[in-house]
Amino acid sequence: MLRVALPIMAIGLATIPASLGAQKMYPPGIIDSAWWPDLIDDEPRLWQLGRLQGFKTRYRLAIAGINRLRALVRIDEKHDGSGIGRVALVRRSDPGRSLDLIADADRTFRVSAKDMALLRTRIAAANLWSIGPEEHWYVKDDICLDGEQLAFERLDADGYRFSEANAQCTAPPVLLVVAQTMIELSGERRALGLLQ
Repeated sequence: MLRVALPIMAIGLATIPASLGAQKMYPPGIIDSAWWPDLIDDEPRLWQLGRLQGFKTRYRLAIAGINRLRALVRIDEKHDGSGIGRVALVRRSDPGRSLDLIADADRTFRVSAKDMALLRTRIAAANLWSIGPEEHWYVKDDICLDGEQLAFERLDADGYRFSEANAQCTAPPVLLVVAQTMIELSGERRALGLLQ
């Protein structure tokens, strides 16, 4: 489990057990749990009732795929329009042998009301909540073998929403702009490489 005191950045090569990440983080049947067995497992289950916890809206982006680096950005929008977020970058400690994760970063960050408005505008332009879950391995008649899977979530008074796409295969450019915006707001620009 990722248990790092926030806002302190994880130091060194601390090993973090990952246990059934996708099975805990996402609703049953919405994402193939075999696809992401090594996700951070101390995140709230946004799909369950009562998970707004005093926020107006909660957004989360998780990125995992062929790279060792995994990324998670969650932004919780306050009622005044500003936000507070969490960013975590982790990598497998021993690919192929262990699901334990090493924390490269785990910290909180703040988002201004102006930047939250920009994020909402970009989400609307992407029609984000009309995408997926869909088959992320196929593009027209081609099969996509590589790439990074992007899973977006939103929770607000209207309920839970989920969208996913593969950054290199099925994600439209406007969806990648949303992911890029969330990463840039977090300040962990290393995760931008997962979108290319």
